[in-house]
Amino acid sequence: MSFFTSEKFSIPIKYDDTSIFNEDHLLMDGETYPYDELCTIIYSGNSKYINGVQLNKKIGLTLLFIKKGELPYPFNIDNVTGFAKFDFERGLIPTNVRSGKVLEFVYEYIRKRTFAQRLKLFKDTLKKYDKFSFHEGLPEFHNNGDLYDRGKFEGNFREMNEKGKIINGERYGGYSNKVNDPFIYGFERGTKFFGMIADNVTFSNTVNRDVLFTLLNNLYSTGKMLD
Repeated sequence: MSFFTSEKFSIPIKYDDTSIFNEDHLLMDGETYPYDELCTIIYSGNSKYINGVQLNKKIGLTLLFIKKGELPYPFNIDNVTGFAKFDFERGLIPTNVRSGKVLEFVYEYIRKRTFAQRLKLFKDTLKKYDKFSFHEGLPEFHNNGDLYDRGKFEGNFREMNEKGKIINGERYGGYSNKVNDPFIYGFERGTKFFGMIADNVTFSNTVNRDVLFTLLNNLYSTGKMLD
């Protein structure tokens, strides 16, 4: 997902005075973070409009590293051996636009480079527990498509997909004050309060979104996240 016009960059690339993204590792504050220990990519962004004029764009990138091997379940902050967070915001008057473009570039580079290993970690968790969560406290996905949030059953993704009830991206607010958030994901469950309010189940699909989409697409085509 692109928030900026693509430009040609190459690895290694410097993000700021303390962070350099290399071919197989991030060097930040003098510490080395190997990509083969990366388990989680959190990537988010949105844009805000006032009276049809785009005021700002935001991008956030967070990387979580663990020791090589099996991913603990449930996964929590105690399992993290390395943490890197980058934020960029572009206002109405563009300043330092290159930083946003670099952040987008390194996200795509690292995402593609580490996709197979991150997918395997959560496939292994599914195989062992028949469910997974990207982090303790986040929604829990079951192999059959059931979604639980803090222990409460919220619905089944496969059934909602068959009914055409999937929500993928959201715009809210009117013309005078509109926010576009393409990371919202979930499903329409129905209505409440005598049909006056939509009863939607949504979450911010920013954590390992490529992994989740791969598993969900398999669910939608075969009936299981993991065959």
